[in-house]
Amino acid sequence: HDLHIDRFINYAAFDMFCALALGQFTQTVDADHAVPEGLEFVDCCSRAFSSAGVLMVDPLQFYISDRHTQFTRDMDRSLGLARNKTQVFQFLVVLVRIWTPFTVVLPLISVLADPNSLLS
Repeated sequence: HDLHIDRFINYAAFDMFCALALGQFTQTVDADHAVPEGLEFVDCCSRAFSSAGVLMVDPLQFYISDRHTQFTRDMDRSLGLARNKTQVFQFLVVLVRIWTPFTVVLPLISVLADPNSLLS
């Protein structure tokens, strides 16, 4: 990649997160080994959060620009990519529940797989 420092930091943070949370090293910083979905996810999130910042600082942008449409499009795409990535993780959680006799650990794994379960 011919990366600027901000994109490099975004990709490096994503690589570290995936390595720790999902046990996968996406290598988005390394152009020769990067996972295309990982690159797209990082770029969509970055654009979505940038649009969100503009919309929070200047709510008039909802009406005079297409920032809200850009935000919605990028956020929807990033959430879709995240769901695809975590489906594999959720499958592994099911396997752990079936094969692991240590039931004390299972609620923690469930919360990691579906953080929204804490809200319900």
